[in-house]
Amino acid sequence: MKSPLKMMLLAVLLAGGAQAQMFQHKYGFASSLGSHTRNGEVTSSTGPGHLIGGTHVTNTAAMLPDYGIYVLRTDIDGRLNTVNEFNRSYVLSHGVSGYQLRITKGMVVEFSDGSGYGAVGSNVTQSGFMQPYREQGIAYVRLDLQGNVMNVQGYSFGDNSGYMSMLMGIKESVSKPGDMFVTGMVYPPGDDTTMWVMRIDQAGTLAWGKTFNFNVGGEKPVDLAENPVQTNQLVVLGDYDNPSASFHRGFWMTLDENTGTLTGLWA
Repeated sequence: MKSPLKMMLLAVLLAGGAQAQMFQHKYGFASSLGSHTRNGEVTSSTGPGHLIGGTHVTNTAAMLPDYGIYVLRTDIDGRLNTVNEFNRSYVLSHGVSGYQLRITKGMVVEFSDGSGYGAVGSNVTQSGFMQPYREQGIAYVRLDLQGNVMNVQGYSFGDNSGYMSMLMGIKESVSKPGDMFVTGMVYPPGDDTTMWVMRIDQAGTLAWGKTFNFNVGGEKPVDLAENPVQTNQLVVLGDYDNPSASFHRGFWMTLDENTGTLTGLWA
């Protein structure tokens, strides 16, 4: 029987023999003005690797950039070696007006069933260069394991010129895997913002979508998660402008995850 000292020494030696995986790679496109990453995660259900979502801006011949949802999927060492690793930008157009969607924020999530990924982008449209923003909304793209588009859905907040939509958070449901909760805000020229939260499935079918405005100025959701203690409850965390001071204050908002009904607010 080994003594405790020898056992501890053996454990230290084994731990010291492990090598950390470190790498540094650059990703992008030849004709590009740059990419802005918004979120990322280590993948498991689709195989070990890394998944990054954001916004990609492409330089076009007319010098009017394309704003797409950027999705990067690599292996565990950050490499693009197989068909299941990809580096892509998805440029979309409005289904009615035909105007190109200008993606303001993009994010991506891995499906826990291993079937692929869900990419979401907040967006606005413009009828031309230097024209005011018109429709603002959310675009959803379902991707297979190779990054191919399976289907696209759009969700609109209406035609409000000058308004801007911003995506802030996305999480897959734990109680119902495959469904996703998405949150963000819409803000007009000024300080008052309207928050939004919605629930969709993998196909992009909308279960519910809600907007919230507490008239305190600058409400901004930061993250969201299902309540681990109380079932059927979604928690949204964020901050807002303090009317009597020059700093932000936090808030905690709870919703019924089946209906989106507000059940509690603490600030």
